[in-house]
Amino acid sequence: MSLELEKAQKPKKDMDLLHTRTGGAYIPPAKLKMMQEQISDKNSEMYQRLNWERLKKRIHGQVNKANTSNLLNVIRDLLRENVIRGRGLLARSIIQAQSYSPTFSNVYAAVVAVINSHFPNIGMLIIHRLLIQFKRCYKRNDKASTVTISKFIAHLINQQVIHEILALEMMILMLENPTDDSVEVTVAFLKECGAKLSEISPRGLNAIFDRLRSILSDSDIDKRIQYMIEVIFHIRKDKFQAYPALIDDLDLIEEDDQITHTVTLEDSLVPENELNVFKYDPEFEKHEAEYEEIRRDAIGLAEGDSDEAEEGEETPDEETTETQQEEKQSMVIIDNTEQNLVAFRRNIYLTIQSSLDFQEAAHKLLKIDLKSGQDVELCNMIVDCCAQQRTYEKFYGLLAERFCRLRKEFQEAFERIARDTYNTIHRFEYNKLRNMACLVAHLLSTDAISWDILDQISLNEEDTTSSGRIYIKIVFQELAEFLGVENLLQRIRDPTMQSSFDKIFPRDNPNNTRFSINFFTTIGLGYLTVDLRLHLNQARKKAQAKEEISSSSENSSSDSDSDESGSDSISSTSSSETSGSSDNEKSKHKVKVLQKSEQTKKIPKIAGKKNHLSKNIGRENGSDWQNGSHDRVSKVVSEKRRNDGEKMKIRSYDRKMGSKHEEKRTDNEGNGSNGQKHNRFIMRREDSEEQRNKRKKHGRSRRGEDEMKGRKCDKRKRRRSDSSDLENRGKDTNNEEVDQDNREGSRARKSRGEQRKGKQEVAEVIKHKNVQILDKRGDTAKESRKQQRKELEDQHWYHGLLSREDIESGFLNLWKHLRKLLVKNGDFLVRVTDNQGVHQIVLSIHVGERNIHLTIAVLDGRWPFSTVSTTKGAKVSVDLRLGPILQDGVPKPKWLVKHEAINYDKNKLPLGSGNFADVYLGTFTCEKDGNKQIIPVAIKIIKPEKGGGREAKQSMIREGKIMSFYNHENVVQFYGVACDRPPIAIVMEYCPGGSLENHLKKQKENIVVGERIEYCLEAALGMRYLHMQGCLHRDLAARNCLISMTGLVKISDFGLSKTDTLDRENGIELNGIPVRWMAPETLVKNPQFSKKSDVWSFGVLLYEIFNLGIKPWPDDENKRIATNIRHIRMPEMPPITPASIKALVSTIWVKSVDNRPNFKIICKKLHDMQKGDLKPPPVAECAVNRIPNVKRMGYIKIDQILDETTEEAEPVETPTMTTDETTEGGRRVRRRSINTKSFFENPVQCLLDFEK
Repeated sequence: MSLELEKAQKPKKDMDLLHTRTGGAYIPPAKLKMMQEQISDKNSEMYQRLNWERLKKRIHGQVNKANTSNLLNVIRDLLRENVIRGRGLLARSIIQAQSYSPTFSNVYAAVVAVINSHFPNIGMLIIHRLLIQFKRCYKRNDKASTVTISKFIAHLINQQVIHEILALEMMILMLENPTDDSVEVTVAFLKECGAKLSEISPRGLNAIFDRLRSILSDSDIDKRIQYMIEVIFHIRKDKFQAYPALIDDLDLIEEDDQITHTVTLEDSLVPENELNVFKYDPEFEKHEAEYEEIRRDAIGLAEGDSDEAEEGEETPDEETTETQQEEKQSMVIIDNTEQNLVAFRRNIYLTIQSSLDFQEAAHKLLKIDLKSGQDVELCNMIVDCCAQQRTYEKFYGLLAERFCRLRKEFQEAFERIARDTYNTIHRFEYNKLRNMACLVAHLLSTDAISWDILDQISLNEEDTTSSGRIYIKIVFQELAEFLGVENLLQRIRDPTMQSSFDKIFPRDNPNNTRFSINFFTTIGLGYLTVDLRLHLNQARKKAQAKEEISSSSENSSSDSDSDESGSDSISSTSSSETSGSSDNEKSKHKVKVLQKSEQTKKIPKIAGKKNHLSKNIGRENGSDWQNGSHDRVSKVVSEKRRNDGEKMKIRSYDRKMGSKHEEKRTDNEGNGSNGQKHNRFIMRREDSEEQRNKRKKHGRSRRGEDEMKGRKCDKRKRRRSDSSDLENRGKDTNNEEVDQDNREGSRARKSRGEQRKGKQEVAEVIKHKNVQILDKRGDTAKESRKQQRKELEDQHWYHGLLSREDIESGFLNLWKHLRKLLVKNGDFLVRVTDNQGVHQIVLSIHVGERNIHLTIAVLDGRWPFSTVSTTKGAKVSVDLRLGPILQDGVPKPKWLVKHEAINYDKNKLPLGSGNFADVYLGTFTCEKDGNKQIIPVAIKIIKPEKGGGREAKQSMIREGKIMSFYNHENVVQFYGVACDRPPIAIVMEYCPGGSLENHLKKQKENIVVGERIEYCLEAALGMRYLHMQGCLHRDLAARNCLISMTGLVKISDFGLSKTDTLDRENGIELNGIPVRWMAPETLVKNPQFSKKSDVWSFGVLLYEIFNLGIKPWPDDENKRIATNIRHIRMPEMPPITPASIKALVSTIWVKSVDNRPNFKIICKKLHDMQKGDLKPPPVAECAVNRIPNVKRMGYIKIDQILDETTEEAEPVETPTMTTDETTEGGRRVRRRSINTKSFFENPVQCLLDFEK
C-alpha cells in the first residue's frame, strides 16, 4: 500500500511531443501556433522543431490536394514555404502520393517540373530516389511497384525533367531477358512515354519495337502478353492518339525554362535520407531571410503574403482585415476596356468547345461563378456560338433548353434574345439566319420559352421583309418537323395561345388573310391555314349576302317608281323600319338571306332555251361541278350529242382543208396530178366513217373545239343566271318569309323580260321530266358496264395495265430466268391501255412467230377489232375468220393483285414522295393459312400528274417486277402490284421507323458506336442477298434504308435497280442519279455499273451513319462533287468513327474495281468488330426503341451465313410445255380451241364460256 501511495503522490513528467519515437505526435494547428508564439527566440531548437512540424504538414497537405484544376494554386502555396529546407519532405510526399494514386502521375510530374525549373537540386533528389526504388523493386520482382514507378519516370521524361536516354536504358534492361512481367512493365512504360519518344528519339523507339516483334515471334510468352504487344503496335500505328505526351492543362513550363537532368542506371545515386528528419540550424533566421529574397526576386511572389494569412485553419487578425477593407473602399477601379467581359466570353467559348455533349457543357458552365448581369451575357454567348456554325447543331438547342429549365432568369434572357433577333433579322447572313431560326424553333417545340414571342410577327406584305419571311418559313417548317402536324395544329387552335398567332394568321383584313394563306401554302404548310380558309369563305359569303340585300333594295326602289301609291307606302314603311328597327331585326334578316342562298344550291341549275334542252339535261349546279361530283345525265344522250357535234367539226375541217388544197392546185400549174390526189383524199375522208371517227378521237379539229368550248361557256353562264327562277319555284311554300323573298326576286326579273320567263317555264317542266327518266336509264347502263368490267377483271387471263413492252419482254421467274408470257401459237391475254385518259381493252394473241394486239371497242352492241401494229407507223392485216385462233389463256403473275384488296386515304399526308409516286399508309387484305387477314402496308401510288406518262408506268411496273422475287429480312417485303385499273399501286411492307437518314439526324450523338455498326451490318446483309440474286441497287443511301417494326434496317426503293436478265432485254435510261453516292467508273461518258459500284455507295452509307446522317459535301455543286469522286478525293471520316471502320472505308474507296471487297467480306469484317470491343448495346437500350411503334426484338444471328464458302447455285429452269399442252392448277391439260366467229359477236361471254 505504501508503494502505491508513493507512486500516486509522485508528480507526472510532462511528455515532450516533439521528441517521441515517431517523430512527434499530432498537434492541432491552433495549439502549434500558440506554442510558437510563446517562444520568443527563433534560433532556439524548440521553435525550429515547431516550424519543422508546421512545414511538414503544409507540404504534405498541399501535395495531396493537387489535381489538374488547382495545380497552379498548389504550386504557388508550396513555393511560399521554404522548400529548400524541406526538400526531403517534399520529395518523400510527392513519391508517396504518386504511389497511392498512379492515375495522377502526370499531375505530380507537372509539379516536379515547375519546382525543378526554380530548384534543380530538388528535381535531382526526386529522380535519384525514384531510380533507387525502381532498381530495388525490379530485383525483388515486385511488378506492381515497378509499373507504378516506371509510369512516374515516363511522365517526368514527357515533362523533359529526365533525358530520354534513361527510358531507353530501362526498356533494354527489361527486354534483355524477357519474361511475362518484364514485357508487361515495358508495354505500360511505352504507353506513357511512347508519344514523346517518337518525337525526340524515333530511332531508339524503332529498336525497342523491333525487339518486341522478335519476342512476339520467337519467345514463348503468355497469350495475354502477346495480346498486349499487339495492342501497343496498334497504338503506335495510331500515333499514340489515346496516350498523348502532354495535355494542355499540364503544359506549364516554357521550353527555355526547362532543366533536363541526364541520369543513367549506372550512375551513383544518393537518396539523402537525412533530409527527411529535423536538423538544428544555428543560422535559422539568416537562411529564412535568404529564402524570402529568392522567393521575392526569382519567383515573383509578394513579400506581404504572410504564412498565417494563407492557412485555412487560422483566422486573420482584426487589424489586417480592417486595413484591407479600408483599402478596398478607398480604391475603386473602373474597367472601360471590357477586358473582363472579353475574358468571360472567351472562357464560355472554350468551355463549350471542350465539351463532348450538352450535359457536360451545362455542368461546366454552372460551375463558373457568375456575377450580377453575366446571366444574360452567358445566354448571348450560347446564341452567338450557335449562329457562327456552318450548319445548325442540335447541341446548342439542347444546351439552351437546359438553361431555360434551370432558372427563370435564363428563360427570360432567351425570350428577349428571340424577340431582338426577329427585329434585326435583316442584318443576318443566311447561315446565321437559319441557325437562329432552328434554335428558336427548338426552344418553342420543347416549351423551353413562351410562345408569346410570336405576337410581334405581323405576317403581311407591308410589315415583313424578305429576311423576315425566310425566318418565319424556317421556324414553322422546323416546328412542323419537331411537333408533327396534329400537335402543331393543336397549338395554333389553342384558345389560350390565340394572342400569339393573331398576327401570323390575320383575320382583320382579307388581303392580309390571303397573303398568309398563300405564304404557308408556298412553303408546304398549307394545312395550317384550314381555319383561315373557312373564315375567308364565310367572309366572302357575308359580302355576297350584303350585295344581294343592296340589289334587292334597288329593285324595290325601281318598282316603286312604276307605282306611285305603292312607292309611297313602301317608302313610308322603309323609313319607319329604318328609324325604329333594332339590331336583332337586322341580324334576323341576314340569317334569312343566308338560309335562302344555302337552299338555292340544292336545286340543279337548268338552262332556259329550248335549243339547248338535249345538251343541258341533268347538269348539276356550279358548286357541285367544282366539288368534283359526277353528272347525272345519261351516257347515251351525252355520247350522241358529242358524236353529232364532232361530226359537224369534221365536216367543217374537211371543207377548210379542201379549199386549201384547191388553192395550192391552182398555184402549181405543172402539178395537175397532185390536185387530183388531193381531191381524192378529200372525198375519201368524207366517205370513210371509220377514219372520221379516228380523227375525232385524236382531236384534229382544234379550231372547232375552241368554238365549241366558247359556246359551252356561254351556255353555262346563261344556265347559272337563269336557274334562280326554277330554284324559287321548287321550294316549299310553307315558309311565308321565304315566299315573300321569292316573289320580290321574280317581280324584279319580270321588269327585265316577262316574255322570256313565260317561255322558260314550259321548258323547265319538260326538263325535270327528262332528267328523272334519263337518270334511271343512265344508272342502269352504268351498273351494267360496271358488272361487265368486274366480270372481265375476275378472269385469270386479265392482266390489267401491263404495257406492250411488258408483254413482249415477259417477267422473271423464281430462278431469275426471263419467261415470256405469250409463247405458243394461240396463247392470249387481255389487258387495258390508258392513253391520254382514253381506256381501251386490248386482246394480245401469239400467232405464228409474233404477237398481235387487237383493240376491242363497243359500238351498237357489237365488238369490232382494229389491229394494232407491233412496229410504229405500220399496220398488220390478219384474217381472224379463217379458223380457231384463241387456244390458252395465259394466267397473270401472282404478284399482280386487285385494287379491291388495298385501302388507303389519299386525303391524308403521304409517308414520302418520289419522282413518279407518293407512298401512303394503308391496309392490304390477303389470305394466310386459308384465312383472310388485314395487315398495314405502305402503298406506292403513281402521282396524278404522272399518271398518263409512259415513263412513270414503266418505272412502277419494272420496280414491281424486280421486287417480286426477293424475300429477305433485310429487304423490304413485297406483296404485289395493283394494275388492273389506274392508278398503278405497289403494295409493300410498312416500316414505321421511317428512313435511316431521318433517324440518324434526329438522334445524332445519342446512338452508340456499337449500334451504328449494327446498322452497317444489317444493310450489308441486305445488299449481299441482292447481289446473290443478281440485282444491282444503284441507289444505296441512308434515305433508302428503312427501319421496320422490329428495329431492323431494310433496303428499299428499287426504282434505279437493275437485274442481270431483265435489263439485258429492256434498256433503261438513268435520269436524276444522286452523284454523291456514285462510284468513279459510273461518272464517265459510258458508265459501267457493277456490284462493286454498290460497294462504293456502301462506303458513302458508312460515312452518313457515323456523320449523324449528314451527307458528304452538303453545300457543293454536283459538278464539283463528281470531279472529287473521279480523283478519289473523298472526305475524311468523322471523329467518332472507330479505327476499324476507317480501315474498311479505305479499302472501299479505291479507284480499282477489283481491289474493292465484296459484301461477304464486308459482313465478315463488321461481324469481327462486334466480337471485339465494338459490341452492340443491349436490346432494351437501342436508340431505335425511341421511335414510335418500333421495338427491336433482337439481333440477327449471322454465324451460319458467314460460314458459307460458296454462293447458292441457281437451279435449271424446268422445260417448257409443248404446243399441245399447258398448265392449269399445277397439272398438265390438253389445250382447247375457240371459234373466232363467235368471238366477234360477244368476246367476253365467249371467253367466259371457254374457261368453263
